[in-house]
Amino acid sequence: MPGHISRTRLTGKIVAEFLPPSRERKTQKVVILCDGMPSIPRKQSLSEFLATEGFWVIYPRYRGAWESGGEFLERSPHEDILDIIDDLPRGMEEVAFGRRFRLSPGKIFVIGGSFGGRQQSLHPLTHR
Repeated sequence: MPGHISRTRLTGKIVAEFLPPSRERKTQKVVILCDGMPSIPRKQSLSEFLATEGFWVIYPRYRGAWESGGEFLERSPHEDILDIIDDLPRGMEEVAFGRRFRLSPGKIFVIGGSFGGRQQSLHPLTHR
């Protein structure tokens, strides 16, 4: 059974829900869920499933959408994802209680749906 979904702020602006894996793996694997824009967040059950399979799950709100700071579409949304990937090794702090989580991702997977999928396919993610 997965833990409860928490929230964090990545890169100082991007609010994301996250869920640690329900079991530890030798190599940490992270899934970043890129949803439609700026649709209602609704991938919690998918997040829980992936966590039970041993993945860290990050479910961001793009800059300027929902609780995230910044202006919506001021930059290409794929840049938000690249910024999140760059920020992950710094760890995450759960906003409600301040609990810190350390990440050392061995593999990162990006899954997109609707606009989130199309945006990522137009701008293949290459780590900077």
